[in-house]
Amino acid sequence: MKNKHYNMSTQADDVYEYDGASSKKSKRKGDGNTSKPGKILGKRIVTQQESCLFCFENPQRPKHLVVAIANFAYLMLPQFTPVAPGHCCIVTLQHELATRMVDDNVWEEIRNFKKCLIMMFAKQGKEVIFLETVLWLSTPSLLD
Repeated sequence: MKNKHYNMSTQADDVYEYDGASSKKSKRKGDGNTSKPGKILGKRIVTQQESCLFCFENPQRPKHLVVAIANFAYLMLPQFTPVAPGHCCIVTLQHELATRMVDDNVWEEIRNFKKCLIMMFAKQGKEVIFLETVLWLSTPSLLD
C-alpha cells in the first residue's frame, strides 16, 4: 500500500530539507566540559574503534561491503543477514553514539545519502524505510 501523502521520487528533497530542527551538538550535556584527562579519553576512543565493526578506522571492518564514501559518512551493505532486499547502512566515518549527536555537516551527508536512496528505490517502484540502531545511549558520552 503506497502512502498517498508523499510521492517519494519527487518529494525526497522536501522531506529531508527541514532546517527548523534545533542544533544537535548544542544540546549535549556538559558542552565545553574538559574534566576528563585526555589520556583516558584517547584510550576509550581507540578501544571503541577497534571493537566497532562500523568504525572506518577499524582494520577489521569489511572493506568489500562499502558502496560509496563521502567526507563524513559512507554507504555499505550489511555485514550479516539483510533485514530485507535492498538493505544497506549509512554509517558515519567517526564513531558516534547517535545521529542526534553529529555535526551539521555529517547530518547533511546522511540526508543526502537518504535522498539518493529514496530516488533510486522510487525508480524501481519501491519505498524506503530508515531506522537507526543506537546502543548504550544511557551511558555517558565520550565528550561529556
